Formats: sequence, C-alpha cells, structure tokens
Amino acid sequence: MQKAVFSLKPKIIFGPGSINDIGDEIRSVEPNPKVFICTDAGIVKSGISSQVTAVLDDQGIQYALFSDVVPNPKMETVDQALAAMKKFGGNVIVAIGGGSPMDTAKAVAGLYTNGGKISDYEGFELMKKPAIPIIAIPTTYGTGSEVGSCAVITNEEKNYKMMIISDCLNPKAAIVDPDLLVALPPKIAASTAIDALTHAIESYTCLRANPVTDALNIHAIKLIAQNGPQAIMSNCNLEATANMAIASTLAGAAMGNTGLGLVHAIAHALGGVADMPHGVANSILLPYVMRFNLPAVPEKYQIVGVTMGADVAKLCPLEAAKVTCTKVIPEFCQLAGVPSKFREVGLDKKLFDMIADYAMKDGNFPPNPRVTTKEDILAILEEAY
Repeated sequence: MQKAVFSLKPKIIFGPGSINDIGDEIRSVEPNPKVFICTDAGIVKSGISSQVTAVLDDQGIQYALFSDVVPNPKMETVDQALAAMKKFGGNVIVAIGGGSPMDTAKAVAGLYTNGGKISDYEGFELMKKPAIPIIAIPTTYGTGSEVGSCAVITNEEKNYKMMIISDCLNPKAAIVDPDLLVALPPKIAASTAIDALTHAIESYTCLRANPVTDALNIHAIKLIAQNGPQAIMSNCNLEATANMAIASTLAGAAMGNTGLGLVHAIAHALGGVADMPHGVANSILLPYVMRFNLPAVPEKYQIVGVTMGADVAKLCPLEAAKVTCTKVIPEFCQLAGVPSKFREVGLDKKLFDMIADYAMKDGNFPPNPRVTTKEDILAILEEAY
C-alpha cells in the first residue's frame, strides 16, 4: 500500500430544510456580512434562489443577486460577476446551482483578493492570498464542486477549459438540502446523475485512488444505482433525492483528492471546443471509456458491477468487468434516458482532432488508469459517434 493523503475542508450540512441554516453559516465566517449570490437564470426562474433570499431577508442579511452565469462559464462570465461583486462590495459569496455557478463563484472569490485575470491562475496553487469566503448550495446531482478546491472556466480565446486548483477556493460550508433538488427537470436530473456516477467510477479506478476514497466512491455508486432512476423519474421522491444528493457530495469529496480520468478529460475538451453541457458529455462517454480502460482495472470494474446489483461476483474479474462495461453501465444510462451517441447532440466530427489534443492536456488525463494516446481518444470519439 502506498502513502495516501485525504483532505476534506468544507463543513457539510445535509438534510431536508438545511437551507434554513444559511444565515448562521454566513455569520460564522463574517459577522457583518454583505452576501454576493452567484447563480444562473434557471435557478431564479425555478424559485430556488428565492428560498435562499427569504432566509436572508428574515435574518436581516444584506445581499446582491448575480444570475448571469452561463453553462460552461467563460472568462467573460467571471469578469462580469467580479465587476458586480466589486460594485456591491461583498464580503461573502453564496453559490447556488450546479458546477457553473460554483466554479464562477470560486473564480470571483479568488480574483477579488488576488487580482489579475483568471487565466493567470490556471494550474495548481497559484493563488497566494485567501479568497473571499464561499458557501456552496448544490441544486443538481452531478457537480461535487461544493466540496472541492477546483474551478473549471472556459478560455473562450483558445476554446478550452482551464482548471484552477487552489486550497483557498474550498467553500467554507456546503449546504446539501434535498428539498432544493426534488423537483429537478428530468433531463437535468438524468445527465447530472450520470455525472455523479462518472465521478465515483473515475475516482475509484484512477491511479490516485486510496482506501478512504474507495470507501466513499463505493458507497456513492451504491446509492446512485439504488436511487437514481426513482430520483430522475419522480419529482416528489424526497428519500431518493436525498440519497442522490449525498452520493454526489461523497463522490465530489473523493474526486477532490484523487482527480478523475479520461471521461472528464475528453468532456472538458468537448465543453471548451463544442460548448457541450458537461453532464451530457460524461453521459455519452462513460460506457466507451470504461470499455477502453477495462484491461487496466478489471477487478475494480467487477466490484462496480456487484455494487450496482449485477450478478457477477462469481465470474472471473475480466468477464465480470466485461459485463459491467457492456451491459450494466449502458443499461443504467439507457434507464436514465441520457443520449448514447454524439450524433444525437449534433457534435461536428471535424472537431475531433482538436478535442483529442485538448483532452491530453487536461488535468484529469494523467491519473487515467490506462496509458492513452491521441489515436486512442480519436477511436473513442469515433465509437461514441
């Protein structure tokens, strides 16, 4: 066994109604708060943001609402949010939404104290000053960003996603309230549920996995397999929603310590080059990348299959892994109702070469369990088309 380090910085408040703790959490990091809320138009339209602001109003906490975050947030999005934050003079940021609002909030929090532009900090631990405190409130299953130190921002000048990783970007608290997720639209619920499953499987099988992250990921996979379909198909199943929400957070805590793998490396490239929604990209890629990685991690894929309820425990690891990759995962994705081919979402094959180049530069490429060439990535893209 190799030496391993596991770190989890944010305090996690979990359970129905936990959003009512937002005022206490804000005042625990700033006694005289001016709260900058970072979210998107969909969250405002759904009424979720008003549930948060109602608590702030009741407690007399001043706030400003920025709701112009877009999917796959760009440097321009960060600049707009930072300008609004500076104009308001905020000292706490509350991020409400999926990965896009959270990543934007992290970028703003870091830039507010460190200065410069977000592209200056691409890479590891380049922000030297503490960021503005962040409290994260996830409203989808797939982000995991509420318990991580990474912000993913699209560089629109070069059409690729940058990873900004700094300990100072860890939220101070994550409020995981299933009441805010129970009415997720089925399409969003489906793609983000598969995103959470992808986080768990890639973190579990990557080269940086360790016993602590293995335990988190296996439990996350079990919860997703048992609760995903019910949470996706029903907008009133609070128990299934709660289990999916905590599964996403568990996988997020694990991936923050291990990184991920080839699914996310290619998905990030697809988001930057083709502006493809992250959950959709992961949903399409997961079965094909798992088949590619199968020779490197058959024992772990067997465990994934068993954890998801497949009768593969008595098979040899290689045969069990084949069942997991060719039957269990595709059937789960089909049940979730996510796209299975890139042609279904209009991806232009002319972009494949650029996508492959960017995927190999992504921070999630090195920990993939199987050595991968550009030709391998092109073959995966072709198979998934």
